[in-house]
Amino acid sequence: MWPVQRVCRPNHEFRGFQGQIEHGQVKVGDLVVSLPSKESAHVKSILVAGKEADHAFEGQPVTIQLDKEVDVSRGCVIEKDSNLKIASTFTTNILWMDDNKLEAGKNFMIKLGTKKIPGIVTKINYRIDVNTGEHINAKELEKNELAVCEVATSEPIILDTFKNHKTLGELIFIDRITNMTSACGVVLEVGEKKNVVLPVSKGMRAALNWQSPLVIGFSLENVDENEIHQAENLLLRSSRHTYTYRPEGNEDYVKVVEHLVDAGLVVLLVLDSYREEAKELEVNENYKRWSEVRKDSDSADAIFARVQSLTMLNNIMGPDNWII
Repeated sequence: MWPVQRVCRPNHEFRGFQGQIEHGQVKVGDLVVSLPSKESAHVKSILVAGKEADHAFEGQPVTIQLDKEVDVSRGCVIEKDSNLKIASTFTTNILWMDDNKLEAGKNFMIKLGTKKIPGIVTKINYRIDVNTGEHINAKELEKNELAVCEVATSEPIILDTFKNHKTLGELIFIDRITNMTSACGVVLEVGEKKNVVLPVSKGMRAALNWQSPLVIGFSLENVDENEIHQAENLLLRSSRHTYTYRPEGNEDYVKVVEHLVDAGLVVLLVLDSYREEAKELEVNENYKRWSEVRKDSDSADAIFARVQSLTMLNNIMGPDNWII
């Protein structure tokens, strides 16, 4: 078994597949299979260190020519009786090395073998205490923490558990903006070969709207409601996706606001008084009081300018905003 690192074609008569044999051995005349296409062919010739050989074994870098055209490119694997798996989901044990926290929904370029492919962490199963080995429920990871996570890729890839095939069972997460290595890990379990419906985050929805989701709380004791509506009109004309929301009666408006933010919207929350402000809003990272962020006045133009500034999307290509 060898992952293809390079397709060598010095002229129209020669097409060789270069890589290092990671498991087993290969001989001229062997029937091999290309993955993921599953096309089969016989080995026509083997080059080791630029010289022809009748066989090659584990650890040797080789150039192998097949007796017919098959669908092979960098990232494919040519194998013989190795029982490799093709899947788009797997469970991995990782060491998180990024300064930023890891949360479910973050996506990366995942390098496994010679294949580099977009992937997303769909779930953090648990964090591992490095001192006791205890499994601890976690929703996020800090730098240098160990965890077991679920990962999905944008298309099926060739892989196996680390205990079976080390090369195709080890991986790294690469930040799609900085190109830095965010994590390294090993494959513990292989999932299914199917197209996965990946979770959609509020960051993705907001990125499609070219804005950051935000809730601005207004008190009618300080701001005229007509000014708020005029400000929304100006925001809409500047391509902001907004919703002016005034709760009625005993409506559970905190839950409504959470849904609107998850939809990636800019919410202008109108309250009779800040005394009606629910405590849950205070811990919502997307919530701001108008009285705390206002600069010049409470006019529609001032509200428009301030909200527009606060909802600028810092980076449309941010890692949480990619749709892989």
